[in-house]
Amino acid sequence: MSCGRINAISCPFCNEVPDSINHLCFGCRISLSTAFFWATRCNLPWTNRTWEETLSWAINLLAGKDFYKCVAQFSFGALCHIIWRNMNNILFKGEPLSILTMKKDLLKVVKDKALTFKNVEELPRNRQMQRLWDVDPFIFAATNRSLTR
Repeated sequence: MSCGRINAISCPFCNEVPDSINHLCFGCRISLSTAFFWATRCNLPWTNRTWEETLSWAINLLAGKDFYKCVAQFSFGALCHIIWRNMNNILFKGEPLSILTMKKDLLKVVKDKALTFKNVEELPRNRQMQRLWDVDPFIFAATNRSLTR
């Protein structure tokens, strides 16, 4: 506002309350619905917290290098980026809000990232993540071939 780029301080998603980092990052009913969508896809419980608490929770819970943790980490970052990008598109380009488009964008980017993994260990948790994000099961193919030999 001080730079004259925007003339309102209400949330660009809901227009109900003043915008803030805590509101934008999952306090708003719009961003909260995308957070629940993400958490469901990652089979994680979601509790609304402040932005700092959410970030700390994600850093601690999702630390690791296995397929499940990597996809969960990446998808959380993608979720935050998609929320931020859509906020900017509304504010600076006048684009309309589409929750469905936000969810589709998240699905696509996470699916594309997950497809870069090869030889994923076929654990129940990894298989569930693969199914929830609709990733082609060929990511397990090399593991399966070595098990059948």
